[in-house]
Amino acid sequence: MLSADAEASKRRRNRGIAIAAVAGLCGAFVLWLHLGTVMLVVRDERINLPHLDPADDGLRVAVLSDPHFGPGDASRAAEIADKLNALEPAVILLLGDFVNGDPDPRRSLSMAELTRFTRSLHAPGGVFAVTGNHELWYDRGQVIAALRAGGAQVLCNETVVIRTPSGRPLAIHGMTDYTTEPKPDDITKQQFPVDTPLLVMMHDPNSTRFLPQATGFGLAGHTHGGQFRLVPNGNDHTSLRLFVQRIKGKLGMIPAYQRPVILFDRGFTSYRDRRLFITSGAGGNRVKTRTFCPPELVLLRLYANDPKAARQRFAIPEEI
Repeated sequence: MLSADAEASKRRRNRGIAIAAVAGLCGAFVLWLHLGTVMLVVRDERINLPHLDPADDGLRVAVLSDPHFGPGDASRAAEIADKLNALEPAVILLLGDFVNGDPDPRRSLSMAELTRFTRSLHAPGGVFAVTGNHELWYDRGQVIAALRAGGAQVLCNETVVIRTPSGRPLAIHGMTDYTTEPKPDDITKQQFPVDTPLLVMMHDPNSTRFLPQATGFGLAGHTHGGQFRLVPNGNDHTSLRLFVQRIKGKLGMIPAYQRPVILFDRGFTSYRDRRLFITSGAGGNRVKTRTFCPPELVLLRLYANDPKAARQRFAIPEEI
């Protein structure tokens, strides 16, 4: 038998090992949360775009949404710009929520830094932007001015037609934010280019409902992919944000005038014959932490009729 002193020493040793193991696990968990929150991934996707000329197959379009730049994020902005430029895109599309959105400008990236970020982006076809809900909470006019000073063309229910490297036309339409800007009088009556490939930029995927069916291809952000997901690569039922929405719906906490609520998630989506891609975005909404939902940049490769793109599954969002 061990003496009393030896027993006490053994207990202290075991307690120390247990404390070290718990501390190690907690440290590993914190590190996992940190890396999952800050390490940017690039989603390399391909789509078939109606009316695209085969001469433009493989045209590269870089997409950024929801960086939510804070006051200390100048280096983060520079990192994102470098990664976007490294994709060698023909066009760069910026889908809004560039700043934290706090009315106190000291809590968001300065407008000078936002201009510097935008000016550092390089794409021969141009840099185009729409604004999101956080721009209103900060000062949308200042944000638009900063983006334009950096060389971005901000589109407010407008369409521009650019020329691809092959010389063919590509139309880009930008929609105002669904929740914080006046709705277009009737966007379905706007004259979109006929027989021209069309990309439609929006911040909130709810804006998709204002598009004519089967018109162009939509690109949206805003949902952050839920930020918190239960499992990697899970479907919409693994999103904490959508789980909360479903519970609110079942408890009658969503007023009738707000229904139907479309549970837009992330990725390739088809809403009433309107196709779009929803990016999880590159930042977080106040709470920056992400789980199983890393911040992302998107590289879209456009094709006229690519077999791999044709096999892409488009999820149909639930309505409550």
